[in-house]
Amino acid sequence: MWDVQTGKSVCRFEGGHDGGVSRVAFSPNGRQVFSYGEDHALRLWDVGSGKQLRAFEGIEGRRSLVFSADRRRAMTTVLRFEKKKDGGLEPLPYILILYDVESGKAVQRYEGPKEWPSEEVVITPDGKALSWGDSVCVWALPR
Repeated sequence: MWDVQTGKSVCRFEGGHDGGVSRVAFSPNGRQVFSYGEDHALRLWDVGSGKQLRAFEGIEGRRSLVFSADRRRAMTTVLRFEKKKDGGLEPLPYILILYDVESGKAVQRYEGPKEWPSEEVVITPDGKALSWGDSVCVWALPR
């Protein structure tokens, strides 16, 4: 990680992913960061030390990562495909996975229609609901 004003390295995240990193998301206070890599692993890091705090279950096709405002939960969207007999790919419904950040466990899964093109998800500031998709679909979150 680099300081944007000086261009100097301020933190190096060692180990963890096998291969490159394709997605990152900072916690609201900037002290933690999620990363999703080519190894399909979702990892949580401490920004100050660069140490991995925990690894989450691996799943291929993650598209977005977001923290809740209170940093207790995190959400990711997953785009999946199924191989057709002709060799092409058929999109499957997107999945949203809500994680408890402390335990690293998935606490809720939501499935949306496969034709939804949006990859972005938003958790409301009070942590009670999430919104996802271009047509805005809202789900209540478990406490």
